[in-house]
Amino acid sequence: LLYFAVFVAAHSAVPHKEERFMIPAAPLFLVLLTPLTTWLAERPEGRWRIRLFLAVNTTLLVLAISHPTQASTIGLARFLDAHPEYRAVTTVRPGPIRVAAMLVRQPLEVASVPLAADAPLDCGTLVVAFAASTGARELAADPRRASVGRFEPGPLERLVVAINPRRNARRGALEGFATRDC
Repeated sequence: LLYFAVFVAAHSAVPHKEERFMIPAAPLFLVLLTPLTTWLAERPEGRWRIRLFLAVNTTLLVLAISHPTQASTIGLARFLDAHPEYRAVTTVRPGPIRVAAMLVRQPLEVASVPLAADAPLDCGTLVVAFAASTGARELAADPRRASVGRFEPGPLERLVVAINPRRNARRGALEGFATRDC
């Protein structure tokens, strides 16, 4: 129990969270749940809790397996791989959006600008912003630009963004804009 508590406390203190850090703790967590599960299973009034736990966790497991994390960035990478006419990606802050590592097609020039007005207006550049950001609204309002794709996160990431949008905005939907004349 002490090992598990120290592990969770140490990883909770780190601001950068990733799912892979919890994998080493999963077997120990399940072992620690065994006495509680046994106690609940021995009592008729506790069985509904076990059924609820199984139903909720089975649903979450199916969603986690069937929808990869960073689905919006993966969708953007697939779009860029399918559209070789885009030789560069410019992200409008907040960002940056880390798409280059997910591309099959290399190389791709990746840049970031602080304001939508600073984004280039050439045919070889896709300008990307978080769909809920001010930058995306400014790009959508610009008559010289057109939206060419919206890249949505999976259902669990949407839930995480809805629960805490300030901390999880980077997991939200992305929108790509191109120069309208191209």
